[in-house]
Amino acid sequence: VEIEAVKPAEDGEDVIIRLYEPRGTSSSVVLKSRRPWPLLQEVDLLEENGKPVPRSKGKAAEPFGSQVALTFGPYQIRTLRARFA
Repeated sequence: VEIEAVKPAEDGEDVIIRLYEPRGTSSSVVLKSRRPWPLLQEVDLLEENGKPVPRSKGKAAEPFGSQVALTFGPYQIRTLRARFA
């Protein structure tokens, strides 16, 4: 899985992180940050329709620290909206 983009959100102070799986295989990764995320959502390519990113035990992401496990299908693109504390 590769990070394709990290940029400011179009409509606020959040950060958009776009990742994709380029090799055609299912993959799992852990995304880490030095700062905690009070908000971490998966959004569409237009940065809309945010849904909480589930943690490894199925709980929604909340102020929990600085890492989250993500799974990707072949060639899947995922766009995340993060707000840093």
